[in-house]
Amino acid sequence: MLKNHSSNQKLLQFFKKKNFKFFFFFFIISSFFWIVTKFSNIYKFENDFDINWTNIPKSIIIDKTPKKITVLFAASGFEILIYKIFSNTIEISLDKDVIYENNIGIVNIKNKLYEIENQLFENNKVENIITKKISFYYSVLSRKKVPVVLEKKINFRAGYLNVNDFKLIPDSIYATGPDNIIDTLKNIKTIRFERNDVYQSINEEIELLLLDNISFSKNQIKISSIVNKYSEKEFKVPIKIINLPDSIKLKLFPNYITLKAIVSLDHYNDIIDDDFNIIANYNILNTNFGSISLFLNEYPNGVKNINWYPKTVNYLIRK
Repeated sequence: MLKNHSSNQKLLQFFKKKNFKFFFFFFIISSFFWIVTKFSNIYKFENDFDINWTNIPKSIIIDKTPKKITVLFAASGFEILIYKIFSNTIEISLDKDVIYENNIGIVNIKNKLYEIENQLFENNKVENIITKKISFYYSVLSRKKVPVVLEKKINFRAGYLNVNDFKLIPDSIYATGPDNIIDTLKNIKTIRFERNDVYQSINEEIELLLLDNISFSKNQIKISSIVNKYSEKEFKVPIKIINLPDSIKLKLFPNYITLKAIVSLDHYNDIIDDDFNIIANYNILNTNFGSISLFLNEYPNGVKNINWYPKTVNYLIRK
């Protein structure tokens, strides 16, 4: 008797498990078909789209403040889900149906119905455009030629220097942007050019430093500079007095200066004392002082870091 009862319980549990699995399977299938049916139905759906402006006139620049448009249209449940998750941007062309006045553009969205509908799924039909008009700020673009400035930090190897300053090609470019920015734009800078232990000539391309709302006719330039080996050289240069009246004789103590300069080894023996011109100007002589200042008036090409001493000398006037 007990054995039969135990067998019946096992059989009952078996059928209960089978029934539960069958019920769960039926529930899943039913839910799937219910979801498919519901998502296949057509609904009227109101959605907000971010606007991406296209065909912007070349003579203006538009404020980047985000704009939205609200559209009521008919779509299936599946399509609505896709709009919500993935497709939330509408392109609006500015080639027509736009009024530009006093730096404000006004778009008549009602006239963009066909353009908007073409960006929806094939069978979706726009019922109504909730947003009738959209306005945006714009600036009229100006164009001006401005010089390029090289931002640099260069460390030369000991004994090396650049013969000439950097040559920029081109040394100026056209910048296009809003009036209020272009009017105040004095120059365009490159990105920072940094080099260490430089001992060879430089010939490279470098990018320009981009500015918000400004476009350039070129975004990079070429830079070049000749680098040579240099050495210090000392010169004894006589002092020349200028603007001295014929009736006055001026004697200087001393009548020469010692000048030191960094000279390219290529021209080391070519540069001599007479290539430098140190002057004392009688017109700025102050008789209350017993000395007069000296100025470097001329020097040859290819020398750097010129320094001389003394900077002032004593004098004696004879009439």
